[in-house]
Amino acid sequence: MAKPVERICDINGGKELWKVSIRVHHKWNVIIHNKEHFEMIFVDKAGDDIHITRGASVGDNNKHDIPAKLLVFTGFSDIISGNYNKDVLIDVIAMIEGTTTTTL
Repeated sequence: MAKPVERICDINGGKELWKVSIRVHHKWNVIIHNKEHFEMIFVDKAGDDIHITRGASVGDNNKHDIPAKLLVFTGFSDIISGNYNKDVLIDVIAMIEGTTTTTL
């Protein structure tokens, strides 16, 4: 009998082998002591993600319906008031002070 597909949020230290349906959200190369490898962030259908490093075995069956991961941005008012998760890195790209309209 085939193993059921599990969600990323259900992964824990209770076993070594998990069957999850995922897609690559982000990947990058890492060089440590002149040795190169790549790391990835995977996302599942529910939008949960996980950082994957060496030792992961991945197979491609292309039988998923996983949408692209939606980005959820913290609002400026929450950042200014300190009402955000302090364990998450926040990088302020820009802030619009006001708007102007021009008619031609």
